[in-house]
Formats: sequence, C-alpha cells, structure tokens
Amino acid sequence: MALLDIKNRVEGDALIVELNGEIDKSTVVVVKQSLVPLIEQQSATVARFVLDCSHLTFINSEGIGTLMSLYASLAKREKKMILVGLQPNVRDVLDLIGVTKLIPNFPDLASVK
Repeated sequence: MALLDIKNRVEGDALIVELNGEIDKSTVVVVKQSLVPLIEQQSATVARFVLDCSHLTFINSEGIGTLMSLYASLAKREKKMILVGLQPNVRDVLDLIGVTKLIPNFPDLASVK
C-alpha cells in the first residue's frame, strides 16, 4: 500500500500543495478528498494552484485522471494549475500522454515566482 502526504500553504496569489509519496489506487481518494475542498475554499483568494511534485515518486493512470479533473475544475474558475519539480519517472509518464504540454511545469518553485 502506497503512502501519500499532502501539505499546503498560501504564498501571495498561489496555493502551493506539496505531494510527498505516490499517487495510485490506494491514495487517489486522499488526493480528491484533500484537493477538491482546497480548490473550492481558496479559489476566491488565489489565482494559481501550484503542485509541488518534487517528492512525488509515482503516479498511475487514476492519479493522472484526477490531476486532469482538477485542472478542468480550475480552468472553469479561470485559475491556473502549475506543476513543479517533476521527478524523471513521473515526468516521463506525463510527457508521454501530453499532460506537460497542457499544464505549465517548472523545475522548481523558485522558477514559478
């Protein structure tokens, strides 16, 4: 069973969410239960939703589907999703299916600011 720790903080106009661990069948529910309410609560006060993936070691198709659902929800609110710190194995999967062409991504948080 995979583990996932999610932390968040607001910095300026951005909600920064740190994902530590793996997003797979056993943790995708945690992602949804954590991030959907955050989007609803913070959408009035932040313009950018930054996912810090520097400690995300794995993502499967369910996790990618959840990311895309969150991306669509943010786009409807005219908010931006940004990915940072993608690990090589996670980036390879996201590159392969075109997610990194749709969602802006940067090597680290400093590059976003």
